[in-house]
Amino acid sequence: MSEGTGLGLAISRQFVQLMGGDIHVHSEKGHGSHFAFEITVGLGETQDLREETPRSIVGLADPTAEVRILVVDDLAENRQLLVQLLEPLGFQCREAENGQEAIQQWQAWHPHAILMDIRMPVMDGKAATRYIKAHGGEQSPKILAVTASSFEHDKQELLHIGCDDYIAKPFRPQTILERLAHHLALEYRYDTLAIAAVPATPRPVTLDPAALMVMPRPWIAELQQAAKKLNSKRIQELIADISLEEAILIEGLQQLVKGFRFDKIVELTLM
Repeated sequence: MSEGTGLGLAISRQFVQLMGGDIHVHSEKGHGSHFAFEITVGLGETQDLREETPRSIVGLADPTAEVRILVVDDLAENRQLLVQLLEPLGFQCREAENGQEAIQQWQAWHPHAILMDIRMPVMDGKAATRYIKAHGGEQSPKILAVTASSFEHDKQELLHIGCDDYIAKPFRPQTILERLAHHLALEYRYDTLAIAAVPATPRPVTLDPAALMVMPRPWIAELQQAAKKLNSKRIQELIADISLEEAILIEGLQQLVKGFRFDKIVELTLM
């Protein structure tokens, strides 16, 4: 049996010390070791356990504002996902399926922001970003890289070539809206009746990775890839393969798709 590095204990001790305590050990050869610690804590309040319900964005604060967003992705499903998120809120959207089309749309339409995929045929997002930033001057749109890569060196490279922000796939809709608001100085209108409307909505279904074990591993792998690509159409096709007897699993996945929680679907597939 291989030995560990001992880092786990060292890190645990640091956490305990930060909370005002320390770890003590009692070890007996042949019988193992017993670790214990004591920290001082207070009783929490009931309201501390209540989860704050996020306010639902229903539109731009100024409904007459013209905010143009160019969505660039080689997959039509990914483009439609973003367009369906933004247009109902009052954004004006156009699409491009590669970097070359993105440059043409930028020159003809002058979007305020571009949601730019990186890996695309014909011309990738990096080349398109360099061109737009080099030729746009002070009128360059905000370019938000939307990519499946989560490596820090990729993020730094994209920011270095001119991207104004970096959003990793799969993303939460709230993240897209927050980043656009930040870069374009936008304000939103919120649904003041959102809390009152909660009882009328379907009861949330909470899934864990074990819930997917009724499905074969190749199916789970396909679900993971579809979620990483934000491919809601493919996810719906995979959901259709689930036996109707697994109603909770079907409803839980449907709720995650409707809520654009592709990140949660990916988490469920990590076993």
